[in-house]
Amino acid sequence: MIRSILTNILTKFNTKSKISKLIISSHKYAAAASSRTISSNVSSSSSTTTIRIFEDVPINSEIFKYKRLRAPEIFKETCPPKSSLMLVRDFIDDSLYNPNYGYFSKNAIIFSLEKDFEFNEIKDNLEFGNLVWHTPTELFKNIFDWNEVIPDHCFFLACEDNFAHDLIRYDTMTEKPYQAVVITNDKGDFDELYEPAADPLISRYLKLRNQTMYKSPALQNRFLRQIRNKLPFAPNLTQSEFIPTKMSSFLEILRDYFPYHRLIISDFYKLPDTIKGIDAPVVQTRHQQTMIPCSTFMVSPGWFDIFFPTNFELLRDIYQLVCRSCHSEGKIRVLSQKEFLKRYADLERTKTKSGEIPLLLYYENVKFLLS
Repeated sequence: MIRSILTNILTKFNTKSKISKLIISSHKYAAAASSRTISSNVSSSSSTTTIRIFEDVPINSEIFKYKRLRAPEIFKETCPPKSSLMLVRDFIDDSLYNPNYGYFSKNAIIFSLEKDFEFNEIKDNLEFGNLVWHTPTELFKNIFDWNEVIPDHCFFLACEDNFAHDLIRYDTMTEKPYQAVVITNDKGDFDELYEPAADPLISRYLKLRNQTMYKSPALQNRFLRQIRNKLPFAPNLTQSEFIPTKMSSFLEILRDYFPYHRLIISDFYKLPDTIKGIDAPVVQTRHQQTMIPCSTFMVSPGWFDIFFPTNFELLRDIYQLVCRSCHSEGKIRVLSQKEFLKRYADLERTKTKSGEIPLLLYYENVKFLLS
């Protein structure tokens, strides 16, 4: 329905290097998402198993034989890879979009209305809710494969809560970022290890973010962190933070190939039942018509939906930095869904018999970005 409204509006306006010896933290999960400690040489902080920083941390020598993979390479595989290393965004991309076993490849339902909802014939809010569940899918060319400049004016409608994120933590002393790497062993079990953040996309995003007023919650309360660092067995890394590197890549494509675009993004700005971490996703699977949430993103590829909240105010600032040549400052707006619909929707046509307006009651955790 939101897509339909947006479409109507438009008609009116015509994502193999050796892993660092310095392994900071490690979690191990079986493919079924059960956890276990991997060493007796650890100290526990909350639910995180943390290894102190030492240059001589013992590492399974087999890891150095594993190949570092990227999502485009893995898309050629017919089953999830083993004995491999991946950045978190590539692991999530593979889990969701692998054409042979990805979640959307197996579970996609193309939702297409032959005609608009007759709201005046719908009893109430609950009846409307039974009509709108669906799973999105990709129908056309992958935007991340785009390589042709489009000089025309155009609109982009983006509802992309499934854009993959990377996972980082910061050194509690130096605030240096470390990027997470998912290691899949020969049995299909997962390890989460950390290395200095050197990925180009991660580096570009963090550099952009440093130009905004945003301060990561993981880096706040420096005084308290300094005190905590003096305690025995204090963790050497901050809490985890998911960063929207795939969204950043998308904005770069808009800048490079669609210089005269206008952008409309609609998505969740907060979500219930997320896993632990800053801007962490919901990871869930459907079982007997019930959505079951999980506590980790390291789950069997293809069986779980993984979707993220969006920090719209930060996204607006990043968008202005990336696409400043496309738009002058001050034209990028962030609206709540209610604000957006009150301005653009025909609310009288969306009233039910009871007088309720489902579009104003549903998705109160959704915002819009309009360029």
